[in-house]
Amino acid sequence: MSSTKQEHDPLETVVRFVCGALAGGLVGFYMGFRWKLSGFLPMLAITMGFCLVFAFCAVRYGDDFWAGLMRR
Repeated sequence: MSSTKQEHDPLETVVRFVCGALAGGLVGFYMGFRWKLSGFLPMLAITMGFCLVFAFCAVRYGDDFWAGLMRR
């Protein structure tokens, strides 16, 4: 019985998480300004939300996530 889930070494998982978090932070910061959020807490919430979602997706979907992001 074979599994379709691909296992990554721990270093690759950390690199994917960090790269996703950085990209998500940049996108979240940009979207906060684009939506004209006034205040520290709304900006922090949006930035952290994007940061966590991007980090999770980068680890979970890997290169498919980045390819899908670049297609847009």
